[in-house]
Parts: sequence; structure tokens; C-alpha cells
Amino acid sequence: MTRRIMLIGAGYWGAKLRERFDTLLGPDNVRVVELDGAKLPANLPNPVYLGDFRNLLDQVDACVIATPPATHAAIALDCLTSRKRCLVEKPLALTSIAAYTLAA
Repeated sequence: MTRRIMLIGAGYWGAKLRERFDTLLGPDNVRVVELDGAKLPANLPNPVYLGDFRNLLDQVDACVIATPPATHAAIALDCLTSRKRCLVEKPLALTSIAAYTLAA
């Protein structure tokens, strides 16, 4: 069974993760979303969606979050609320309250 993932964040860590996921799953199964178009690297191999990642949640099986740490908890909560499996680049959250909310 082929899995489709959404990689949220195309910056430094997003680019590294993308290489691995493209190799493991194939580039057609990786949707890349960048929330800040000014941070896009110049040499991206596949299209990157600029906009609200929540519009693509119904097209994927799991989410990988590689955005600035201050955004991790809110993005993860949106993904988990949509019942998607979620991998968050560290840290999971900046406060213990946010981390407990995600765990619940």
C-alpha cells in the first residue's frame, strides 16, 4: 500500500526530509507545503504548495512538520484533529501546556 505524506516546511530540515521521503515513497506521494514563500529554496525538484496546508489534509495519510518551532504545536493539533498520523521535528511544542494538549 502506498502512503501519501504532506511535508509542511520546505526550508533547511524540510529539504533534507524531502530527499528521504522522495527516495522512500516516490516524489508523486510527497506533497510539500511551505507557509512562507519567502523561504523557498531556489532548486526544488517538485512543485510546492503555497497556502493553507489544511486544504490538502484530505489528500494525504500522514503529515511531517518541519517548520519553525513556534508553529509546531498549532500545526500538529490541526493535523491530529484531522486524524492524520503526524511526525513533528523537535521540539514538539514550546510549552508543557501545548505538549499536554497534543498528547490528549
